[in-house]
Parts: sequence; structure tokens; C-alpha cells
Amino acid sequence: MSNVNDSKPKNILPPSPQSQNTKTAIEEIRRLFVDVVQYRNIVNDKQSPAKRAAFIKQHGSVHGIFQVCDDLDEKYQVGIFQPGEEYPVWMRFSSDIKDSVPDKNSTVGIGIKLFNVPGKKTLEGDENATTLDLILQNTEVFFAADAREMSEFKTAAVNGTLDAFLKEHPETERILNEMESRTVESLLLEPLWSCIPYKFGVNEQGGYEYCKYEIKNPLKDPPRNPTDKDDPDYLAKDLQERLYDGEVRLDFNIQLRNNPATQSIISARSRWDLQEAVPVKVATIIIPQQKILAHAQGVYGESLSFNPWRTLEDMAPVGSIAEARKVVYRSSALVRRNINGQSVGEPNRPRPPGASLPYDSSFDQPWPSNEVTEPELPAPDLPAPFMVVKGVPSDKLPADTAFPEVSLRVPKEVYPSYITTAWFNEGEVGQTIPGSTAGGIVLVDSGAYKNLRGNSVEYYYTVVKSGKTYKSKVSIIQVI
Repeated sequence: MSNVNDSKPKNILPPSPQSQNTKTAIEEIRRLFVDVVQYRNIVNDKQSPAKRAAFIKQHGSVHGIFQVCDDLDEKYQVGIFQPGEEYPVWMRFSSDIKDSVPDKNSTVGIGIKLFNVPGKKTLEGDENATTLDLILQNTEVFFAADAREMSEFKTAAVNGTLDAFLKEHPETERILNEMESRTVESLLLEPLWSCIPYKFGVNEQGGYEYCKYEIKNPLKDPPRNPTDKDDPDYLAKDLQERLYDGEVRLDFNIQLRNNPATQSIISARSRWDLQEAVPVKVATIIIPQQKILAHAQGVYGESLSFNPWRTLEDMAPVGSIAEARKVVYRSSALVRRNINGQSVGEPNRPRPPGASLPYDSSFDQPWPSNEVTEPELPAPDLPAPFMVVKGVPSDKLPADTAFPEVSLRVPKEVYPSYITTAWFNEGEVGQTIPGSTAGGIVLVDSGAYKNLRGNSVEYYYTVVKSGKTYKSKVSIIQVI
């Protein structure tokens, strides 16, 4: 929640911080983020579909498991953190920049949505939700101490007077410079923190304990094909590459407050020394091998709403920055979902990791059970398809050609099955466009196209028929 590089319009200054209380400051932050910036992006810039007010650029949405440690110490057994508990999760990786801005030196964050979490939630309107949200980013502290300072900062950013504001707030400027000078190697290697503190159960005296969250990768394995950091979208490509290579496990840690004198729960700019309040692992985030471009995972991630107050009472965030996030995130999500025609409520169960559409429904089974089989050969009644590649020889391929057209021709006997996904040499390259007649279109990148020319290669596809998914191999290639 920053959007530092906002500019214009003019003359929207709120009352001076001295005349503001926390409530009016929070409403001013909401107005600036949603009514000014988000509105301008959607209406003036014709943004479609409508995006969030902050952390706009999505790098990818992934599914996984949030697995609590079996041997968890009793003092860490609060809320969702019960020994051996597991929760399915969906996670959205993003940067606090617009889609058109290069990834390099951007502030990155993650929204994590846990499913099947019982208990009353603290976010008004979602008290009975069975989801719980965690939000972290790659900075230990927030650059504004409280809502009043954040209101003044956001006004200066929108009003074009940020330089003058930062001269009067050197600590804010220092933290922002630190954030902007950081080069993220990989979303899956970058340490992430909650920035703001959270309640963490009740102590023996009847008062609350407090904590901060941290995510770290203990291994830091390099990807098979490292990405170019000058690529404007290198973070998304690195994420795709690493998860295509295999499973990734991240440590989820708790930094328990142990020195109130140096670890403020009022100022979001208070840095809790990692040597004093040592983070302790309480869970593992297991991200299985997956193709994050498959099955519209990104579209699903964009439809989700994340709010740190969608949590249990014993884990509720504290401080005025947390209060501001509750209001801004809820307002922004409502605007975005209404414009996009999406549901404004919380999902009551996670999207199946292998969801594939369209589905060959029947009266007895109108929706997939997600219990599919993937034999290496198709069912006996599925005739073998063949593929036709349209394009010029690769040595004459125009430099600006990104995707030649590839048609996967399917005999009409296959229908009402649908081609759902296709692979080139076991590497997914796209999804077909479903239709009511035989055939579909699969986009193959130019590198794959060059490999196809004059060769007989293995090309895999899947079809859905009678509620089951079958995988097969295409061996007849015709290049024209």
C-alpha cells in the first residue's frame, strides 16, 4: 500500500495532520487510494479489467499447502498454528507497480489465502468465512509510522509534492530508498515480512502477546534457466521456470515480541531486531510443481481479495496502518469486483489445482469431481489426432513473429470431448480455444516452432470425455 509515483491531480490536500484524528486520516487514505488513484486508472486510463489500488502487477498465482510443524512448541500454538494442521492455500505474487513498469527494483509482496479455517473472523461482513488471509512484502517495516503520516504521504504523492514531504521526513525517505534499491533475485528466494504486528494469543496475565510474520526459503536453489533481470517481466518468468522445475518449500516463521521497549506495536516503522526477537519456524508452505500459466490460474488469483483482518481474533493485526489497510483493501476490492462483474463474497472452498474447462457435463455429474485419471494412452474410442503447423520456414521467420499458428486437428468422433491442454515435448505451451466443432488452436512460441520444422517430435494433449481426463501423444506432424 504505497504507490509512490502517483502524480496529479492538484488541490486535494486533506486537513493538516495536526487537525486529523486516526479515523479521518484513514478515510482520507481510502479516498486517495480508491476514489482518486484507482478511479483514475479505471476511468481515465481505461484499465480493463479493473485492477487493485496497490500491488497491481501480478507475477503469478499458485496453489499449495500450508503445513504446521508437528513438533510446535506450546507457546506458538495459537489460532491456525496447531501441530500437524494442514490448509490448502492459493497465493498471489505481485509488485507495487503498474503492469507496464519493469520488475527491477520493485517492492514485491505475497497474498496468501488459507481455506478450511474454522472460527469467527474479525473482518466485518466476513465473520463466517472459512478463509484466512496473510499478507507479506519484502521490507521489514512500513515507511509510514501511522495512519496520519500515511495520509500526509499519500496526499503529497498524488498532489505532486512528494519531494518536499520527504525532505521533512528523512526516515520515510531512507526506508523508501532502501526498498527501491533492492534487486529481487527471485520471488521464491526473497525474504518477506508482515511489516505490521499481529496479536498472538493471550498471556498468563490476560493480555495479548504480539508477533510479526516472516517467510524465507532455506535452500535458495538456482533455476535451471536463469532469467535476465533486464527483462521487464523477469520475476514472472523466474517463477514459472522454478515451479516448472519442481516443488518449492518455504519456511513460515513467527517473530515473537519479547522487548516492548524496542518493539513497538503502535508504530509500523518499528524494526524488531532479528537478533533480539529471533524468528522461529512454525509452518512450511509447500508449493508443488505446477505450470502457473495453466488453467487460468492467474485469472483466479486476480479475482481473489486479500485483507489482513480476515483472520481470527487471537491473530488480528494491530496499529493504525493495519486499520487503514482494512478499509482500503475492502473498498478497493468492492470497486474492482463490481466493475469486473465478479462475486464480492469469499469462496468457501479452494479452486481445484487441476481445474479444466469446458467440462463434458451430465445430469448425474454436472461438475468435475477433480478425481481424474491420466493414462499415457487415450481411451479406445478416441481416434488419434494429427497436427498442422502454418508458417514460414524458421530461417525466414520475421523478427516480430511471437506466435505462429498451430492447429491441433481432432476427428469429429472425439466430440463432445474437448481439447483442454497441449504440450510440446512435455513442456506446456498454451491452451486451446474450445469450440463446438472439431479442432482448436494452440499457441507455440517461436523457439518451439523452430524445433518443429522438418522434425517428428512428441506433442502431448489432453481431452476430457465422460467426466475423465485422458492424456495422449501426437506423433504425426505436417509442416506447411
